[in-house]
Amino acid sequence: MQDSSKATNFFDIGDIKRLIKRYRVFIFLSVLITGIAATFGAWSMTPTYRSVATVYPINLENFSNESPTEQMMQWLRGRNVMDLVVDSFALDNVWGLDKNDAQFEHKLSKKYNRAIRFKKTLYESVDIDVRLDDAIMAKNVANGIVDAYNKTVREEWRNKYREEVDNFERVIALKNSEIDSVQSIHSELSKTYEILDYEVQAKEVSRGYLGTVDAASGRLINQEGIKRMKGNLEMKGGDFLRNHARLLHLMEELTVINRAYAETLRLYKSENTYASVVSRPVISDKPYSPIVWMFALTGIMGGLVLSLLVIFWREGGKQGNA
Repeated sequence: MQDSSKATNFFDIGDIKRLIKRYRVFIFLSVLITGIAATFGAWSMTPTYRSVATVYPINLENFSNESPTEQMMQWLRGRNVMDLVVDSFALDNVWGLDKNDAQFEHKLSKKYNRAIRFKKTLYESVDIDVRLDDAIMAKNVANGIVDAYNKTVREEWRNKYREEVDNFERVIALKNSEIDSVQSIHSELSKTYEILDYEVQAKEVSRGYLGTVDAASGRLINQEGIKRMKGNLEMKGGDFLRNHARLLHLMEELTVINRAYAETLRLYKSENTYASVVSRPVISDKPYSPIVWMFALTGIMGGLVLSLLVIFWREGGKQGNA
């Protein structure tokens, strides 16, 4: 019963206060040493600087069920953007990576994803968060990511529009060839059978066939010419009308195709941007990490806890021996 009472009393607040008072010098030195060690440790670490750009997606076409912001996130996290940024700023050299290393790609991706992060905000924009050892480079890389994103999306859409432009050019070439063929037949009918305007010539044939007089000139209409024209119209008039209608239809089709082609060509040659910069990155005036006071506080708390554990262990050992 006595041993149990001693064990219980050991954890009384009064006993703890007396122990702290008895070992106050030991506790103070422990806290001081660990606090100083943690502070020097923080000072010896390479500081990391943070720069953040906030961008909003624009000019993106609907794709599947993804929102424009989700599309932007996919593009930003894509390998194309990563490669452009790494090459532009030689980040592999900055991080001391060897391209001949078999694990180069893995190490590069790991470093990149640790230093550069993308986060969707509540307002459907995206934060581009860059953390590097150089404050100026962090800001430049944030801007570079926006440029790489715009370039990547622009090239992707250009590839798409390039296919559409090629398709339009093939269709236009075929349509022009078809028009040329119809025009050739049309010209041949006009030249060989003297059919220029079916409706006008049909009226003239009707007037001449009925033996009417040209009121304007007061002369009789050439009956031989009328007979020849009548025969030509009867023999090839239907072909001429069908050919003429076909030619008009093809030219209308070509007009519509040329309008769509011009719009696609405009999109292909456009220099659109696909990100509106809501908040531009800036050069940080102080390190993002390490935070010296937090390291110092952690060291102090660690020293305090460690010293108390040592005291309790030693006192517990004494009571056990007693």
